[in-house]
Amino acid sequence: MAAGDQRDPNHLIAPAEVQSSLLPVTVLLVLAVLFATAVLLAAAALLSPVVLILDSACREIRVCWLLALEYRRPLPGIRGEPRLLVAGKPIHLRMRKPKPPAPAAAASRPPLEPPLDFARDEPRRKHPRLNRFFMRCLRNSTIRRALARQSVRLVKATLRSAALTRWRASVSLPDPAASGMLAGGLAAAGWGGQARVRVNFQGENSLFFEIRLYPHRLVKAALLFLARLPYRVMFREWRACSERAA
Repeated sequence: MAAGDQRDPNHLIAPAEVQSSLLPVTVLLVLAVLFATAVLLAAAALLSPVVLILDSACREIRVCWLLALEYRRPLPGIRGEPRLLVAGKPIHLRMRKPKPPAPAAAASRPPLEPPLDFARDEPRRKHPRLNRFFMRCLRNSTIRRALARQSVRLVKATLRSAALTRWRASVSLPDPAASGMLAGGLAAAGWGGQARVRVNFQGENSLFFEIRLYPHRLVKAALLFLARLPYRVMFREWRACSERAA
């Protein structure tokens, strides 16, 4: 034992000292568990597809995500309220009520001239440098070509992120003879044996399709779009705007 160490070898560590020494370790473990949980939830959210279902027979549109969230809305022109379901339990959504129609006396009056709104012009006055930078970027041929090229790639990647997984249609014409001719044409074209398209002689026309949208593909497309922009040229344009403003 060193001469300067005056600690008794038989000294016992107090419980308070043990707790104080374990507190940082406990905090780190809790933070690690929270971080891992957040990463797993983010991965599940990105890898789980958003399912869009249109069912004209049920007259509604459904959006499902993460096997627990579901949003239902009636088709345009159909009475009903949208519904949000979380784990199968409905949640009430408050919708704005339409304003009552104006009375006839008020409707007959000539409309008043709207007051001048100077607040709309304030952002343009406050940020002239951003406006000049935006216009200089649009006038630059290198930036225009890069934006056009990357925009086309972004649109293609967005379309590839969605997939039509299921669809079926039921067609019913007013004339039974025309329905029979359509059924014969579908059979001759090889569509008659498929259950996706069928001719309904007595029912209504109906359409059902399911589209799956994958969020991780959208995120990847957005990141590639941002990474391929000509930032050097944009930085030179920004410096030119700054020097002009100075």
